[in-house]
Amino acid sequence: MKTKNIFLNLSLLLMLLTINIKNIQADSIAGTFREKILNTKKLETIKLSTEIEDKTIYINDNTTNLNGLNLTFKDDIDISNLTISKIKRDTIPEEPELHIPLTDFFTYDKTIKSNVELRFPLKNIPENVSIGDIKLYCYVEAIGIDGKIWSSISMDTNYEVGLFHLITVIDLGGINDDSICFIGFSKSSIRNK
Repeated sequence: MKTKNIFLNLSLLLMLLTINIKNIQADSIAGTFREKILNTKKLETIKLSTEIEDKTIYINDNTTNLNGLNLTFKDDIDISNLTISKIKRDTIPEEPELHIPLTDFFTYDKTIKSNVELRFPLKNIPENVSIGDIKLYCYVEAIGIDGKIWSSISMDTNYEVGLFHLITVIDLGGINDDSICFIGFSKSSIRNK
């Protein structure tokens, strides 16, 4: 009888533990789901004033530090309706922890895949950062990593006096997380004086 009671008590205890574990798992899954919903932000953009000449789009807008940026598309594509917008910083999905932006975050409203030559007047570069460390960063998916990261997409960078000039291939995917970019530098490139 005593063995039977112990067996019943153990069975009851095991059943209660199983229910508790399932409740904890359900709470954990629900918490993760709630966290993902709360952390999803809608990008708020402000259309920038631009001019288009042949295959080049020029940002001509004194409301942004992107003023003077121009993109020349090397492939035969139509950019006549391309819009470039700056993104309100508090609406980007994730702050770039390893990089420091020199410009506003920006995006595009049209899907374009092209070789692009980007020119940007360099200003406000900290003294302890080399001009060679200035890169174009975008928020992209990376192989072997869950989610997205801020990564340099600069391929061939040249520097003229006061001008950041790079040639890269970019996939402009419309206003979404895939097309958020900025010009800046990696925190690891800061040199001690």
